[in-house]
Amino acid sequence: MSLDEAIQLIEAGNLEAGREMLEDLQYKYRLMETLTTMITFEVRTPLTAIRGYSGILLQDKVGEINEKQKECLTAIDNYAKNIMTVFEQFSNAHRALLGHLFLNFEEVDIEELLQTIKPDNLDLKIPKEIPKIWVDPHHLVQAFKEFFSEAMSVWDEAKASLHIRYDSELMNFKIISEGGNGYLERGEYLNPMLFYAQAVIEQHGGEYQLVRSEDRIEITILLPINRKQESV
Repeated sequence: MSLDEAIQLIEAGNLEAGREMLEDLQYKYRLMETLTTMITFEVRTPLTAIRGYSGILLQDKVGEINEKQKECLTAIDNYAKNIMTVFEQFSNAHRALLGHLFLNFEEVDIEELLQTIKPDNLDLKIPKEIPKIWVDPHHLVQAFKEFFSEAMSVWDEAKASLHIRYDSELMNFKIISEGGNGYLERGEYLNPMLFYAQAVIEQHGGEYQLVRSEDRIEITILLPINRKQESV
């Protein structure tokens, strides 16, 4: 059951069946929204408290702690921070799939932005005097982190490069990963965060393509240079 099927029924003149399918889809949509909100709230709230109290203890605000205690509290805080990051990514992916991403555009130095997030073993190949580009820096950073992660995660000691070209309208990003010590076996793997990253690119008015082979991964991203908008 899908929205396309409901539309096809309506266009074929089967209005009653189409209406019932749409009502069922709306119910499932509201149920998923409620479930997602509940899960996010029930997990985020205690994690926020855990991080807050561990921070207080680490700052010796309720008494001095020894080095072993500090090490344990730091680990707790880091784990809680990582879980909160996962839930933020989950929320972004969920909003992206529903078309509810909101972007705030500003003019960005793309080289400076990418230098702060690229993996150490990724070679950044950028032409001189590259123009600034109008993007949402927060969401674009998260999207490129997912692209880098996808390119690097399937290889053992992979070597990767990011090549950037541009013309008067578009900026072309090509991430190439190859030459590792063998393809890492991970079965049928579906990364839901790639849906979020793809949605970010598409809502910037761009295009995204991922091509895998036995010894190479190539990710291509096209972005408009002068897309000036406050939100999408």
